[in-house]
Amino acid sequence: MDFISQFMCIVAAQAQLKVLSSGNVGINSTTPLSSFQIYDDYTKVALGSANSITNGISYLGFNAVRQSNGTWLSANNGTKNGASIIYGDLDGSINFATIASTGNSNQTYSNSTVTANTMVKFGTYCYIATGTNNPPGGIRNFFKGWKTAFDNGTQTTLYFDLSNIDPRIWSTRNSASGDPQIVFYNSNTGNYVDIKARSYLLGSDASLKQNIEAITSATEKIIQLQPVSFNWNGEQAHHAKSYGFIAQQVEQVLPDIVFTDDTSHLKSINYIAIIPYLVQAFKEQQHHIDLLNAKITNDNKSTQITTNSPSSSENENNAYLIQNTPNPFNTKTIIRYYVPEPATSASLMIFNMQGTLIKTYQINTKKDGYTEINGGEMQPGMYLYSLIIDGIEIDTKRMILTD
Repeated sequence: MDFISQFMCIVAAQAQLKVLSSGNVGINSTTPLSSFQIYDDYTKVALGSANSITNGISYLGFNAVRQSNGTWLSANNGTKNGASIIYGDLDGSINFATIASTGNSNQTYSNSTVTANTMVKFGTYCYIATGTNNPPGGIRNFFKGWKTAFDNGTQTTLYFDLSNIDPRIWSTRNSASGDPQIVFYNSNTGNYVDIKARSYLLGSDASLKQNIEAITSATEKIIQLQPVSFNWNGEQAHHAKSYGFIAQQVEQVLPDIVFTDDTSHLKSINYIAIIPYLVQAFKEQQHHIDLLNAKITNDNKSTQITTNSPSSSENENNAYLIQNTPNPFNTKTIIRYYVPEPATSASLMIFNMQGTLIKTYQINTKKDGYTEINGGEMQPGMYLYSLIIDGIEIDTKRMILTD
């Protein structure tokens, strides 16, 4: 008997190596189900064909054996089973599938089960996908080229596109949860962090907007804002001051630009939104200035307009209006004026900063007179008051009512 025959007899006798006529080879297994299989109380390693998984060509299984009927066998070791499978595709990608233990008996799995449990894929186009072998749908992580997406739940997906063509960070969120946000926050200090850039460009195209309305009463709102200087919590005493507003105070005036975080309950302000109010307030002020200048330059020959002090009453045909005192005020203030004797009608009119008439006080006295204004009858803010004689505006001044 030659050496080879003796060796095969020894192998067969010890049942440590088995070669079937199909070509399957088993170590410590007399019935290898795959091209190569190592087995003791459960399958240690198996290698073979996986051509029915997508375009799979081969696999390496750990306690996972590809059976001839197309199912995958995961043997138990007396207490539990479970499998790990690495399989390759004709496109050059490598896939990793894991199947958790289901009990203390042998378990078989279909190709669809293995595919659904493919959690990591190395693709030929430079991507790594976890959660599926078919990115990007339904994935948890996705790296492709310089693109990254991270899904931390069913409501929000945060995307990082670090490509050299159009790099960006963006997110999506379930509409029921509100608008998507990207927050830069230091959980150790409990503060939001600084962001530095050369410039910030905000989307503003008309095609992106709806429910467009003009801003009104901007001056009244801007006057109520209280700018402050401050230091952030945790900063050293000598740290440079920061400047801005207190969100709780702004919320009382412009609630639409203040937001409260659902988790930390900290409030933040959309400072950019204040700019349109500032522009509108300036336009409102300029409009009133233009009106006043036009009226002052109007050549009114029936009444001489003057803003001099009461001493100008030496000429009894001159009318004038004096600044209210006190100003600003919060309860009452006095407005003094002079109405010439020839006048047939006179009144004192109060307007808000939008030009809307608020109150009219009839003046029944001639020469020196005054009207007392009760602050409790108006809202805090800035107002205009005008002396009207015989239907002609003599003068207009401003007064401020505080809380």
